[in-house]
Amino acid sequence: LGMFAWSTGTSVRTIQVLDAASLSVSHPTIFKTIDFVAGQSVDYARSLSFDSHIFTYDNMDMSGSEHVEQTKDAVSKVRSGCFSLLYEANGVKEHQHMLLEPILQNLRRAIPLQLSEVQPTRVQLSSYLHQMLVNIIHFLGRRHKMFAHLLLDPELQHKPRRQSPPNTKTRFIPLRTTTIEEKSVKGNLENHDDFYTRQMGRDPMDPELSKWALGIAIFHMLMNLIWGLRIKYYGTRDAPGSLVYFFTLMDKKHLAGEKPDYYALSHALLQILDGILLAGWRKECGYSSLEEFAASDPQPEELKAIASRILHNYCTPLPE
Repeated sequence: LGMFAWSTGTSVRTIQVLDAASLSVSHPTIFKTIDFVAGQSVDYARSLSFDSHIFTYDNMDMSGSEHVEQTKDAVSKVRSGCFSLLYEANGVKEHQHMLLEPILQNLRRAIPLQLSEVQPTRVQLSSYLHQMLVNIIHFLGRRHKMFAHLLLDPELQHKPRRQSPPNTKTRFIPLRTTTIEEKSVKGNLENHDDFYTRQMGRDPMDPELSKWALGIAIFHMLMNLIWGLRIKYYGTRDAPGSLVYFFTLMDKKHLAGEKPDYYALSHALLQILDGILLAGWRKECGYSSLEEFAASDPQPEELKAIASRILHNYCTPLPE
């Protein structure tokens, strides 16, 4: 209970009360336990760092107590830092497949891609279409209680591709948080050094540490994607279907900037998609209301046919 209370920001005095009531260990004991567990975690991460693993990290902000006086030389109330996790790389059969140099050699030999090399096969296109239809049908199940049973229908489930073995769990190990900001190239490199050489005790001259392959952060990829969508489809207020038309209806004036907040923009785009899908179901179901449609007990094949029309008529970009 004491560890949980501390992790949720409970005050020292409250933990002392829990300790006096024999409901928790003392506050100093909690800190000793945390330090011991952190040390064990770093030791395990060090052993994992010699094998195939995935290294991830992200920035974070830490707030201090509001009761601490802020002076010129004191630690600021809000400090930025970096938090890291090491993941076991499951399913790695050939370790040389994770080496960086062959990847760079292939990159240097690469020629411009042809459309035939990136266009989906019939099998891939069929799989993608099925997943899209399931998404459209599941939307109806999430948004209308009379269709909630569709979420559990075995004929209306996503088909797995490259499915992991059953009961697969990816183990991960946290490292100690640093107070180094990773918003610059220098900060990123300093965090790499801190995690691998200071915390995990790896030799900085070890050639194995130079075989890194840094992957793109999914968050930043999605952020650039929705910013690009906003720029391309912003349009004008008097053009129905443009993003600014919907933003005006939803009273979201704060999304007018060139690079609006990621979470606000992504939430607004999902709201627009929800509205389009709901309008599509009402238009294509063939009944005066969704309640009447639900009472007709539509079967999976009928739902897929309607979802296909919605996908074609409401969710497919028009040729420019």
